[in-house]
Amino acid sequence: MCLHCLFSTALSGNVSSLCAVFVMFFPFILAASILMILTYVFSALPFFKFIKSRKLKYAFLSWIPILDVYNIGKVYDDINKKSGKKTNFKFILTVVNSLFFVVLTAKLFHTPMPDYVLWSLLVAILIIKLICFRRILKEYVPDDLDYFVITLIFSIIPIFPFIPGLILLSALKHPSPSR
Repeated sequence: MCLHCLFSTALSGNVSSLCAVFVMFFPFILAASILMILTYVFSALPFFKFIKSRKLKYAFLSWIPILDVYNIGKVYDDINKKSGKKTNFKFILTVVNSLFFVVLTAKLFHTPMPDYVLWSLLVAILIIKLICFRRILKEYVPDDLDYFVITLIFSIIPIFPFIPGLILLSALKHPSPSR
């Protein structure tokens, strides 16, 4: 039976065809699920370790998808606080990230809304995160721009979302004057 015939019979309500489609695609679904879980763990773990190394509270937020950006802003605020500046990037990043997910969810349910709202929030998150990453990396590796360039590339191209966290962990090898 051809794939088109299998799908059309499965969609018509034939249970055996539906089971055959599920069995046929199960290995791909399983592999994709395992890959997603591994990617999630490898992107949250470096940020968790980085926050713990700075002895900041709420390191567990690195494991919560929408709130993980709170810790990036918190490190940025902590570095600025020790240099005499008061910033509030932890809340700005969290609010903008939460708004992005609210708008994304609304778009998925076909709520009428211009596309530029979603893209504007995504660009805002990216810019704020890059500002934070640059300041954090400047704290640890002040003379080396390579860390930031690599972070910039992998933040814009989200193929490997765990790379910025690994870069932060590798920057920990360098001493920080404000820690």
